[in-house]
Amino acid sequence: LYSASQRNEILVSKKPLFLEYARFGQGAGSVKALIVTDDKVYSAHQDCKIRVWRRHRGRQLRHKLVATLPTLGDYLLNFFPQKHYVRVRRHDKRLWIEHVDNITALALGPNGLLYSSSWDKTVKVWKLSNLRCIESIHAHDDAVNALATGTDGVLYTGSADSTVKVWAKLPFSNSHTLVQTLMIHKSPVNALALSNDGQLLYSGGMDCSIKVCKREDNTSFLCHVASLHGHRHAVLCLAVEGSLLCSGSADKTIRIWSKQSSVLHSCIAVLEGHTGPVKCLYASADTRAGCLIYSGSMDSTLKVWKVPMEDDEEDMQHTHTRMSTNTNKIGFKVS
Repeated sequence: LYSASQRNEILVSKKPLFLEYARFGQGAGSVKALIVTDDKVYSAHQDCKIRVWRRHRGRQLRHKLVATLPTLGDYLLNFFPQKHYVRVRRHDKRLWIEHVDNITALALGPNGLLYSSSWDKTVKVWKLSNLRCIESIHAHDDAVNALATGTDGVLYTGSADSTVKVWAKLPFSNSHTLVQTLMIHKSPVNALALSNDGQLLYSGGMDCSIKVCKREDNTSFLCHVASLHGHRHAVLCLAVEGSLLCSGSADKTIRIWSKQSSVLHSCIAVLEGHTGPVKCLYASADTRAGCLIYSGSMDSTLKVWKVPMEDDEEDMQHTHTRMSTNTNKIGFKVS
């Protein structure tokens, strides 16, 4: 289990007791997002950089920093031509490959692509084979807070401008094109999540609601089909596992929603135990327990919840493990 904090450290804990197994990190400011693959860890930092770590398994799990994005080679390729600079403030220009404000999210796409979003209103597209930035999308009129990617290459972005946008690569094009803009929230969008089959997109916002959008047949277009209400404050994070949707909120609770159809979702549980806003969630199937949900909160704890399958809803219970007492947990990923 990988968890990140407001310090530059990434903590690795080993199941089932979640004891500390390794610790690593580098850079200035907090770690904002994590992605873990079979052999690498990608971490986004408050200093507007993405760091790539290689995992080495042996008697001890070690992590070696192999690159910082943008790489030096990418800087050298783009440094001299003036057309590679974009205006970010009235008297300031920066290279198009750079984020100039906090990175908010990371997402892996098909065909070896990594996406990063930022408060600078852009989404950068990185090619993992050579770790180069290959595209910069001016995605929104305000901070981009959330990303989701489909297996078909469709990209979804959620923003503080209260919109959700759909992006796709058209035939014979190497760049992303805006396909649709959804104005379904009344306030900033904080979180996005796709159903396992990619047919439903969930978005959570500051308006305390979760919007459900369904893809139209054989197209990238979305149609708003439902709104889920129950949280008393902003929805900050979402996670999907099978027919279950999990939502974390600034009201300090986690709600579990069961999907009966694309339109009908029912809240089957409210998990209480955090004393601060729930900032991130991850859900994974467990053959013995039904579903395990990992939640990170601004109360400096990480909790592990056991959610039985729907037939055992009356037996729903949870266990939790305190991971830290002096740092706010803001992101984690299960490997």
